[in-house]
Amino acid sequence: MPTTHKIENNICIVSLDGDVTLHSASEIMNYTKILTQNEDIQGMILNFKKVGHLDSEGISIIASLAHQFLGQQRKFALCEFGWEITNLLTLSGLDKLIPFYFSEKEALEGIQKTQ
Repeated sequence: MPTTHKIENNICIVSLDGDVTLHSASEIMNYTKILTQNEDIQGMILNFKKVGHLDSEGISIIASLAHQFLGQQRKFALCEFGWEITNLLTLSGLDKLIPFYFSEKEALEGIQKTQ
């Protein structure tokens, strides 16, 4: 799965490209593991703009990353996903733990306001 990131104001924005499923889980976890070890990063935003499908393993990845960041008093948010992914995330209950934003810009602003 092609994955890229950038860091803005100590917030890491990870852009996922493809399906977030069992088949891409280890690649995503390995990619983000390196980023989570950087203590200068105060938060992470996962951008789903180019994600077509999310399965239960994808939801598990999101929950795991959120747990890591929120447990370390760092920020975590999701942005730019369609209604199908929104429904899955809502059904999983993650909407009660993780803020969702319509755009990357809105997510970055939202995380920075809560610091």
